[in-house]
Amino acid sequence: MTSAKTTSTVVPQKLLNGLLAQERESLEHLSYTICSVIPDSLTVTATAQTLSKVEGDTLQLSCEVTRQTSQHTHVSVGWYLRPADDPNSGPRDLVTLSRDFVLRPGGQYRQRLSSGDLRLDKISATSYRLTIYKLQPTDQGEFYCEASEWIQDPDRSWYAMTRMESEKTSVKVQPTDRDFSIQVNTERRAYTAGEPLELRCTIDAQNVPERFFSVSWVFSSSPVAVIGPSAVPVLGPNYVEREASGLLTVRKESPSIHLLKLQRLLPEDSGKYICRVTEREKTPTGDFIDRSKRSRNVQITVTPLSEYHSSSSALCF
Repeated sequence: MTSAKTTSTVVPQKLLNGLLAQERESLEHLSYTICSVIPDSLTVTATAQTLSKVEGDTLQLSCEVTRQTSQHTHVSVGWYLRPADDPNSGPRDLVTLSRDFVLRPGGQYRQRLSSGDLRLDKISATSYRLTIYKLQPTDQGEFYCEASEWIQDPDRSWYAMTRMESEKTSVKVQPTDRDFSIQVNTERRAYTAGEPLELRCTIDAQNVPERFFSVSWVFSSSPVAVIGPSAVPVLGPNYVEREASGLLTVRKESPSIHLLKLQRLLPEDSGKYICRVTEREKTPTGDFIDRSKRSRNVQITVTPLSEYHSSSSALCF
């Protein structure tokens, strides 16, 4: 019976060590990528509603933005308008609060943001409020809030993980009638020297408090005073001393009523008084348009005291 022979191969120790070194080097160059899934927890909510406004009104809309992720993420929030007059043009970017907390207006709204007529405020940890002052007919359409959640990669680049939109609010803006009329009222047209005279110029127009009117008082082609939107009067050269002596009052009693009062009338105060009103209107492009109207002439007669006493004496028997 023949017994089985066992054959063995002898590997030199030097060669074995080289093979083991190559194996270790291959293992060291292996790289592993560990992926983790971040849950999509971003929510954006706003009340869906339909609002009717008048040109010049103020619009305020709010949205809530929440997220529940354990990762360190940032949020950007913006408001957009899909215009009613051109629904196929895509939404307009109104204003965005970026992930690094910087306000960035849309191109068409840069001027309105800088003038304070457009605002985006973070009023709580999760609430964002859009405010538009002095609404224009071109602001009509659907408004909505959009939020994005951002995360920073190890290479320091930012990526938007998710983006959500709120429900839309439909806003209708009724244009105002830009026309206006003015009227000057006084108790009577005939006075005696020494009596006071009160003239009131009334502006009849829509939405007067939101518009910019300047009122000029003119006497016989000479300027008496001008009151601008700031309600600070600028006096004509012939009336500075009378105002300083308390004998002249120019005042804005209300947005639509302006007063001119002369104390202790003089005979030379006889003549024609006019109220001229100028509206300065700001266009969407930031330019200004001035439109002026003047009242009818108000003829005032001031009788000297000597003539008044003479006529009174003539009536006595």
